[in-house]
Amino acid sequence: MSARSVDGSFLALPLSALTEAALTRAVDLGCEHADIRVERIRTQTISLRDARPEASIDGEDLGLAVRVVHEGTWGFAAGVVLTAAEAVRLAEEAVAVAQVSAAINTDRVELAPSRSTPTPSSSPPTTSTPSTCRTPRRPAC
Repeated sequence: MSARSVDGSFLALPLSALTEAALTRAVDLGCEHADIRVERIRTQTISLRDARPEASIDGEDLGLAVRVVHEGTWGFAAGVVLTAAEAVRLAEEAVAVAQVSAAINTDRVELAPSRSTPTPSSSPPTTSTPSTCRTPRRPAC
């Protein structure tokens, strides 16, 4: 199994501040569970005309999602602004979604027990594996 490293520019995002803000607010609102996901998607499009490079476009999308279980019902909210204030707003929105969804929830969500329950201030942010992006060398357009 090869080791994968996380790109430094992804780690430079305010991951700890986002995590702390969202999870603290979710706990304050009475959630039994909350998690946060920060995602970066990189894209590259190369256009050809008559087998020759014509244009090259690199793109990057960033996003933040907060998922909660509030009074036995899932709630979810997502956005594209990576600030602590937005993380708090998304936690509040996820709880509001759970409250609205509770009216049609026929089965209460019961999460399996975990080995430990870290608090927001003691747990480092979890980073999925956005491995270092190696852009292949491309011809000049």
